[in-house]
Amino acid sequence: MKLSTALRRGAWCILGVAVVRMGLAAFAGKLGSAGVAVAMRGYTRGAEGFFPALFSVLGESPAAVAGIATLLTTALILGTLANVITVGGVLAHLRAPGSIGAFVNHAIRWAPAMLTSAIWVSVLRLLLAIPCALVGAGMGRSAGFLVGAALWALTMPIHDHARAMIVDGRATRRYGPRPLLAALAQSRRRLLPLTLGAVAWIGTIACSLGAAAVGLAFADHAASAWAIRGLGLFAVTLTVLRISLAVDED
Repeated sequence: MKLSTALRRGAWCILGVAVVRMGLAAFAGKLGSAGVAVAMRGYTRGAEGFFPALFSVLGESPAAVAGIATLLTTALILGTLANVITVGGVLAHLRAPGSIGAFVNHAIRWAPAMLTSAIWVSVLRLLLAIPCALVGAGMGRSAGFLVGAALWALTMPIHDHARAMIVDGRATRRYGPRPLLAALAQSRRRLLPLTLGAVAWIGTIACSLGAAAVGLAFADHAASAWAIRGLGLFAVTLTVLRISLAVDED
């Protein structure tokens, strides 16, 4: 799919997914604030700033540590579920734009197949851990990590292609490993989308790391929240564009 077409068709998908993610982040933040407030027992942060006060609370209250760990786990699970539920609708809309109702219908319809596809790609990544471990044993942990990161990045566009084939009906037995195996076999003939998809995924990881760095370095600046939201929106844009590389226009 052309970049201009992907941007035009995916514009409201980008905004919609961004709103969903911001809503999940706000919900998780409220849970975290409530847990820390209970641990602080009515005390508020001092002049030293938010993060020093938070680290002080975490150091003195095991209950707060458990709460933050639970919060992060919950946020990860909710984010994964949101991705599984929405990706079918995004793929269908990029191929043939429709109404919001059609988007929701496609998202619900393809959610089971998207979930099983995520399970199969997880199995593939576990198998790829074997050569990464061999490289790490022979050439050092850094080399093993780099090889693992590169292989993981390449599995992202392969997974996108498998999911696109499921949604547009090109794949048989949507709940089995065949779509992923077919996408893996065809990857040799799709080197440019494969490379661009991997680069786009690396870009989303860079946005996440950048958002964390901004939050840690400028915790008390009002503009930091908008910088983090902007990086999040850019990450969603890269994700939708990455998915569009696997879509054949209707």
